[in-house]
Amino acid sequence: MTLAPADRRLLFGVLEPPEDHRLDHAIGTTFTLDLLALLRVPLAATTLPWSGPDGGRVENPFALLAALRQNAARISLYCHAGMTKVPAGEVPLLAFLEDCVHPVTPPRPEGVFHPKMWLLRFAPLDEDEPVLYRLVVLSRNLTFDRSWDTAVTFDGRLLDRQRGLAENRPLAAFIGALPGMAERAGTELPTVAADRARMMGEEVRRVRWETPEGFDTFTFHPIGHGGKPSWPVTGFHRLLVISPFTSETAIRRLRAEASQELSIVSRFETLAALDPALLEDIDSVDVFDELSAAVDGDGQLDSDKGGGDGTEEPLGDLMGLHAKVFVGKRGRRAVVFVGSANATEAAFEHNVEFVVDSRGQRPPPASTASTNRSPMPGCCARSESARRPLPRRRPPVCSASSSGPPTSSPPERSVRAPPPIPTGAGCSPSTSPASSILPGCACTPGRSSRPTCGWSMSALHQRSASARAS
Repeated sequence: MTLAPADRRLLFGVLEPPEDHRLDHAIGTTFTLDLLALLRVPLAATTLPWSGPDGGRVENPFALLAALRQNAARISLYCHAGMTKVPAGEVPLLAFLEDCVHPVTPPRPEGVFHPKMWLLRFAPLDEDEPVLYRLVVLSRNLTFDRSWDTAVTFDGRLLDRQRGLAENRPLAAFIGALPGMAERAGTELPTVAADRARMMGEEVRRVRWETPEGFDTFTFHPIGHGGKPSWPVTGFHRLLVISPFTSETAIRRLRAEASQELSIVSRFETLAALDPALLEDIDSVDVFDELSAAVDGDGQLDSDKGGGDGTEEPLGDLMGLHAKVFVGKRGRRAVVFVGSANATEAAFEHNVEFVVDSRGQRPPPASTASTNRSPMPGCCARSESARRPLPRRRPPVCSASSSGPPTSSPPERSVRAPPPIPTGAGCSPSTSPASSILPGCACTPGRSSRPTCGWSMSALHQRSASARAS
């Protein structure tokens, strides 16, 4: 599923226990941590209301506090050492989380602990019912970030058998490695947390997971927990990469893994930092429109945004593109990778990450042309003709509206641009440089629709050249 910037649920929906079950144990991992966000996790596992009528005080706050304390004792959260955001004011309720948070250090000193996942154990209220498990793999940290993210959820049942299932071995090995990484950080792991990791690591081997809808099989890919690199994204005919951060080494390797076509969706500043010659070797480049992440469902700009640029995720709130997705095609088979790994060399060779791939049969081609819609919100729109294999060099594409002239000289090659939008339909020609969203874009956001902008390759090259010169 896609987590939109305005979607503040984070994990709260998936933490809710199934019917006739309660949260028994939970293990989570994150790179950055906001303690106030973690405080909501034990609350999400209770069936008690968080507030009274009309948002007022709850009728029985003592029952809510008791549930908070009980559920907090059932949670172990592992995060990268030194990446915890502490609130400025005094919050007495944070005392309940004292034994929940365990800083860790990855095996490789040049890497970071970067996975985002939760493994939940739900005990039945009736002894005749089975123990249920839930696995959530995300690209979002446990913070209040407002960014485009992805998540996939697996529900399973603990089997009454002695031998484990082969597909669960990587997941069990990852859970079993967490206590060792916590000890490497120099912190003493509480006995209850070590016992929880040991017990869940053993039980999860015998969990039968339900395959996500639309897929027929899946594979778990923990990376770096044993100190060894891993590149699971290999051997495709066509490959789509969605990542907020990229590196030239990783893109060249992914280029070699896509025998026919490689497409990339990323942030403008990320693409501008790449070698122009490398960009020319990519079949399709889409620039994620950062401004669209600041637009709510009514087309209004949301001014309550944090943000931060850079090569890694800061402790402040994020906005824009943060999803990490790799979509590959092999004949009639399709593979979708979702998780924490960016399209960087560090992600697959130095960091600790967690990725899951889901595989299935691609549907037959539709008999009628589909509507012109963006592959994901905030991305440049794609026409039906743009979905076919494209030549390495294409004619210049004007990035302005149909009635206005281009704002820059014709580029050698254009990043995929949207079809012309008539004036008055949410996009109008820009005559002032100050009203342009970014160089190479001639559209201004309208109140009636989400802004969609075209980007010129020349603008990327200019930014890349100036960055290298400085």
